Amino acid sequence: MNLCSFLPSGTEIIFGLGLGDHLHGVTYECDYPPEAASKPVVIKTRLDTALSSWEIDDAVIRSFETGESLYEIDQEVLQAAAPDLILTQELCDVCAISYADVQKAMAALPMTPELLSLRPHLLEDVYNDIRTVGRHTGREDQAATWVTGLRQRMDAVVKVTRLAEHRPTVFCMEWTEPMMASGHWVPQLVELAGGEDRLGSKAKPSIRIEWDQVRKAEPD
Repeated sequence: MNLCSFLPSGTEIIFGLGLGDHLHGVTYECDYPPEAASKPVVIKTRLDTALSSWEIDDAVIRSFETGESLYEIDQEVLQAAAPDLILTQELCDVCAISYADVQKAMAALPMTPELLSLRPHLLEDVYNDIRTVGRHTGREDQAATWVTGLRQRMDAVVKVTRLAEHRPTVFCMEWTEPMMASGHWVPQLVELAGGEDRLGSKAKPSIRIEWDQVRKAEPD
């Protein structure tokens, strides 16, 4: 089975399931595990990575106004990869290439691969994504073992943190300018680790906030 991953988390899952040798296409961001960096790059960014946070935000706004994607697909590399399965996402068109752009690229391939979209909002969804990839790649047992180990590690943390007398307040900054508070599973991780995220949006997208809100939240 030939695989392509269009998001770093998908790449990590593929390697975690022992399928690294089957991976023939990744994104420019895929650098973990280290072996991922040697894989052919299918997804590239159109943004200059030397831009400031504000400049990147401006570019993102312009891309939405013009309908131009922030990313580009190297169609030749994708065709050479001849994927049977592509991992992608529908969670955020800014963070990774859009589902629609992936579908368009797939339509130009000689053989249409299976497209699997990962859409985690909470930690349980991350576990389910691992199981789902395992099911689609014939690695269900490996996925189940991996998830069991992850749950055990998290349970061990919670057993300690639930006894803590003090729960520190935490601010997880996802973007600096404009400032954004993290969402989805990040506030949940803070909670499980024994903290309290007063600004994050659990199971929801990240949100833009102001310094006054941070000051009022008084994070430790």
